[in-house]
Amino acid sequence: MGSIFSSYKSRVPNSISDFQLYIWKLTQNKGYDNFFDVLEEISEIIRNLLDRMSFIPNLNSDDAELLKTHFDYVLGIHKAMNEANLYSAIYYANKLLKSLDKYECLYKAPFDSGNHFRVRNSDHLLTELTDLFHVPFEKRSIISPNRFSIAGFPCLYISNNLDCCIEEVGIKTGESMYASVFTPNKQLKMLDLRLLRDVKSDDIKKYLLLLPLLISCSYEAKSEGYYVPEYNIPQLMMHYILKSKYKENIDGIVYNSTKKPQKDIVNFVFPVKTVKSQGWCDVLKNNFQVSLPQMIICANGKRLLSEQDLLNKINF
Repeated sequence: MGSIFSSYKSRVPNSISDFQLYIWKLTQNKGYDNFFDVLEEISEIIRNLLDRMSFIPNLNSDDAELLKTHFDYVLGIHKAMNEANLYSAIYYANKLLKSLDKYECLYKAPFDSGNHFRVRNSDHLLTELTDLFHVPFEKRSIISPNRFSIAGFPCLYISNNLDCCIEEVGIKTGESMYASVFTPNKQLKMLDLRLLRDVKSDDIKKYLLLLPLLISCSYEAKSEGYYVPEYNIPQLMMHYILKSKYKENIDGIVYNSTKKPQKDIVNFVFPVKTVKSQGWCDVLKNNFQVSLPQMIICANGKRLLSEQDLLNKINF
């Protein structure tokens, strides 16, 4: 295919922050026909940059070869998923995760304080604490696959930025938008899949080795539909943290929003820890204080409450 990244190939980032923004811009390009081809080209671009980026300390040929191997695993996952070969996809995913574990690249970020937000559109008044919680188990048939969501499996998505929530969900004509504030009751442990993050000089190599996974979890979906290839690996990562080995020491995933790509604006997704025939996950309910829903945008589209207005108004 003709390159959609021609304008990027001559540029050489001169710092880790510049490199992150460089990669992020690559992931926002939708001018492609095949997502596999895009990942393959990004892999080649990054490998060709490695020996030209002076901020990477003591990079050797073994490191470069390992990064190539991690990209190969990611490409193997996507190829397998495109062929509906789940067994092969799991094989490559396990190889990738085992290697990332070996080199201590999978960082767990603490989540223990602050106000976070969740919004929902509705054509009727929302008044209950659970109105903005995860989809109840008796309605799990309406849960469609999303970036980290497995069809039919409830997850709780929240963000540390109200405007980000509004952009992620989108305003529906003729419906009001409500928001609730979520505050954690205890420290939670998040698998850190942020592409945009602070990286210490000693951790740059680990970040590079993690990059194939971060790119695959950060690529903005080109289209909506029943099958979104950009969601293949994020959904496999949700399966990863639901495995018994990790279920007890990982509560959720933190990642950058494609709507507001900034280091200080992030999204969080928490899968349910208990499954019942109806109601909500008891573990997630115990993990958060939740405010009563407040209307922030009325049905005619008028904004009623800013983030600070909402925080001033809530009463736990």
